Amino acid sequence: AISFLKTDNGYVLYEYWTPRDGSYYAKDIKANFPKDIVKEGLDSQKYVLSQEQENYSEAVRVLNVDTYPVIERLFDLVVSNGAAVFSSNPKDYIDSGDLYIRELLYYGQYTFEYVVKEFYKGGRYDLKGHIMRYVLDGIIGGEAIKTHAETGQEYFDAWIKHNERILDLNGEEFMIKHYPYGYTALLMKNS
Repeated sequence: AISFLKTDNGYVLYEYWTPRDGSYYAKDIKANFPKDIVKEGLDSQKYVLSQEQENYSEAVRVLNVDTYPVIERLFDLVVSNGAAVFSSNPKDYIDSGDLYIRELLYYGQYTFEYVVKEFYKGGRYDLKGHIMRYVLDGIIGGEAIKTHAETGQEYFDAWIKHNERILDLNGEEFMIKHYPYGYTALLMKNS
């Protein structure tokens, strides 16, 4: 935790504190953090996904990677996962393919664009559609909707309609600020 004092000349370091390791870590956080942010202080994984997405994005840029076939292959690996092959439950494929799912999430914006393009093609009422929906929700986070949908395609179609309503009611500026993924997906609709 770093505390600063605001002075006439700017900010001055007031206190620098680090919690002890091991079993003392949580105790120290609880003792030194304001009660309303203790949970935040204890969440050591909060920024892992966004950091990995930044790392992957930089690697894609530097190495000039064509992500479309890479992402498609990762989805294919989840769908063809031998550990779940005889299951009719998409969650079994997701659980047994968690390493591939994690990598799809790390590709972030690239995976998002792949999924949106695939759903816009239509007809994703299959296992891959379920998996794409799961990954989409993992990327868009708080922009995911709560709705009953039998397939990934039905979910995506409902999500797009939801974002169209938000855009109609609130305008572009609101969408850009509060629903950036939904807004991007709407822009991709006619491209």
